[in-house]
Amino acid sequence: TLSTRMKLVSSLILFASYLTTYQVSGNIDCIDVKSAASGTTDDARTTAMCPNTHPTMVSCGAATVQSDEIDFDGGGINLGQLYSIPRCIAQNAGGGAQGVYAY
Repeated sequence: TLSTRMKLVSSLILFASYLTTYQVSGNIDCIDVKSAASGTTDDARTTAMCPNTHPTMVSCGAATVQSDEIDFDGGGINLGQLYSIPRCIAQNAGGGAQGVYAY
């Protein structure tokens, strides 16, 4: 209905106004942390952790050791299910993969 559409448009305008007026105070200080290479066996894992100076993990990536290799099992943030602090975990693939990095 027209009334529902108008409410939706009004809400979107209000939200857009909020986004444009929101300001962050202070500086944002980010760093990249890269793990050591994992082993080359199937499912070998490696982890990267944030140092005490930068304790908040905001993203996690994974890459193969060899830049022309594209096969690995994956990576992601472990939010404490296995560890007491968040860690970025990457897992190597089988079939001759040469290892992965977590970052």
